[in-house]
Amino acid sequence: QNMGLVVESQQDVAAKTNSALEIIDKFSYLVIGILLFITVISIFNSYLNIVYVRSYNFSLKRIIGVSKFRIIIEFVLESAIVGTILGAIGFFIGDRLLSFTALKIGQWIPALRNIALTAGTGNLFSLSILFSIVISSLSALLPAIFASNMNLFAASRK
Repeated sequence: QNMGLVVESQQDVAAKTNSALEIIDKFSYLVIGILLFITVISIFNSYLNIVYVRSYNFSLKRIIGVSKFRIIIEFVLESAIVGTILGAIGFFIGDRLLSFTALKIGQWIPALRNIALTAGTGNLFSLSILFSIVISSLSALLPAIFASNMNLFAASRK
């Protein structure tokens, strides 16, 4: 610096790298949020379609005296079971993809040859199942309310 040259220390380079990584992290969170929103809308739409197809069944339940609350609970529990199954399948597919990528990343990108990819510690399986159940159940709640409040006579004519 005494000779008039621009010198960057390792701390300067590390600070620039950290700021770039923060931007990448924020963008990744944005993409994950958008994908989660699209997933919730998709699940909601699927359950709304199920309500439409099974409207006759719901109307018969209401005619024989099944309460609205019970219809909602049955529908949400059904969606929780589906969420459990699909969450487990998604976890195992993701785990296999991560293992495969960890083996091949050094061949695809030689600069990342010494990088280790792991799923981390903790009980990720339970957390992924719980997350899947919550997302599926919350997405099915509004269609379940629609099913419980369905006009009995209009659905019976269908």
